[in-house]
Amino acid sequence: LWPRLLEYVVPAQYTGTLKPLCRYLKELAEKKQQEGEEAACLHYSRQVKLPTPQGLLARLLVVAPTPYEREGTGCAALQLLKALHQNIHAAVSEMWVVKIPSLLQYIEG
Repeated sequence: LWPRLLEYVVPAQYTGTLKPLCRYLKELAEKKQQEGEEAACLHYSRQVKLPTPQGLLARLLVVAPTPYEREGTGCAALQLLKALHQNIHAAVSEMWVVKIPSLLQYIEG
């Protein structure tokens, strides 16, 4: 399933499934990170249908500002962003590991 399920994050027709999809992908990404950096790394050149890092970032950032709409989809999107930090861009990796949990704590109360 990893990383094939990422194909369903960006297309708008799957918006209704985004919350459980983000949660499941977060769990898969964290499990891959425990296995090692290479296991968690997405190889965009090998996987033709994978969304680009920019596409994933844009889609998840569009959903994230509305954490209370659609029963918590925004929070799930932020959690997935944190889990995918290595695959989005190296420059944001360390910052997201610190900032996203504090943002989630604020949102979730």
